[in-house]
Amino acid sequence: MKNIQILLVAILIMTVPAAFAADNDEKIKMLEKRIEQLEKLLMEQKETTDTKMVEQEKKISGVEELIEENEERLSDVEIRAWTDRLSLGAEMLTRVTNTSFSSGWDSEPYAYNRYFGTPYDTHGKPYLTAEEAGVKEESSNFWTSRARITFSGEAHERLRFRGSMTAFYNWADQDDDNSIRQPQQGRYPSSSSEMLLDKAYIEWDMAKGAVPATLLLGRQPSFDGPPYELKADSPRKSVYPQLFFDVVVDAAIVNFNLSNVTKIPGTGLRFTYAKTLQNDVNAYYGRYMKDEEGMDGEVYGLFFETGLPFKIASNQLFVLGYYSINDFYGPNSQGLTTGDTVLGDMAFTGAHLQFDNIMRSGVDLFASYGQMKFTPEDDKAFFGTETDEQTGRAFYAGVRYTLPSFKTKIGLEYNQGSEYWYRPVASDNPVEKLGTRGQAWELYFLQPMLQNKLFLRGGIIQVAYDHTGSNTWYYPVMDTDYGINSMYLELEARF
Repeated sequence: MKNIQILLVAILIMTVPAAFAADNDEKIKMLEKRIEQLEKLLMEQKETTDTKMVEQEKKISGVEELIEENEERLSDVEIRAWTDRLSLGAEMLTRVTNTSFSSGWDSEPYAYNRYFGTPYDTHGKPYLTAEEAGVKEESSNFWTSRARITFSGEAHERLRFRGSMTAFYNWADQDDDNSIRQPQQGRYPSSSSEMLLDKAYIEWDMAKGAVPATLLLGRQPSFDGPPYELKADSPRKSVYPQLFFDVVVDAAIVNFNLSNVTKIPGTGLRFTYAKTLQNDVNAYYGRYMKDEEGMDGEVYGLFFETGLPFKIASNQLFVLGYYSINDFYGPNSQGLTTGDTVLGDMAFTGAHLQFDNIMRSGVDLFASYGQMKFTPEDDKAFFGTETDEQTGRAFYAGVRYTLPSFKTKIGLEYNQGSEYWYRPVASDNPVEKLGTRGQAWELYFLQPMLQNKLFLRGGIIQVAYDHTGSNTWYYPVMDTDYGINSMYLELEARF
């Protein structure tokens, strides 16, 4: 019995730790399983957090990109707002000419002035002897360039500004003696390559309604007028036809638009006020228009412009014009020998008619007429010694045809002027044909290229003078057989 008890005690001692051990293993397994679940949960949370952080970073990056995009858009809007108000353009023209001169005088012993074809220079001294006057001279391979910057702005729908600056100069020319006169700024080559202001004015729409009124104030668009745009292949640049007036001028112009009244597009009435001489400024109007106290030269003009009641061309223009130059100041008698004074008055009357692309045929036609009356004051004289009233007349006509295949344009122009013909001029061509006291012909071609951004232009000008002193009002008028033949080639780029 005692042995059995000892055996049971031994068995109990051996089995109790095993039970405890089995229970502990079970608990350990459960703990390990929980740890695994917690680690898995932590990993899932970490992955979720990482994903959310990436998404958040993407959102932040997207917002930054949106901000940058909006900033760029705002910058573009600001730039567009600025460029909408102010626009810039540029033109560059280069010309080469070959010109020959020939002369012979019907009256000796007067000598020959190369520029004016007249027997006197600015000081009454002969340039050439009578024998030399009949000698033929040539100017070959002569190059000039003209750079122009155009600009315009709009501060208000009724207030605008337009302008341009031009440098017109001879190649490799270092002579500083040839100063540019005020009415020739940017219109005639100089020894300098400085930029000159040839146009700067505001347009103010003062009144609307049935008869809108616009004020133009400043340096006016007064040169390269119709029909210049045909040869230039450009929009109209001046309010005045080229035969009327072709110089740089500061003026005030009031335009009245009558299209609503006449029912004809482009109908208007224009009043012009300008000055040829201004008091108390000590300024010079060229070499011959210097200021003196108590003397003001003024210009008053009236111009009527309209289309036509019938339609036969893409663009139709008819202009009637009148202007008077009062108290014209300049050298009395021959050259500058007797001093400067008020010579008298001038009065211009003219008409211009133009048809562009008649019946869609590619043919353009124009014709201009002008006359200038000179009325000297007592004991004063125009044309050196002419103390009586004189009138000069001129006629100008031409045709241009556009070839349908290559858009090449070919033009032919003719003009003639009488013994006392003159109007204010400062041409950009070495041969100023429209002031001719005689006859002039011009044949030219024009080839637009690169979508009308580059233009090749060339031509021939032939002038036969019947009288001396073309483009002037101070030299004595004499008979002559002076002539000019000139060829030119130009390449012009517009930006």
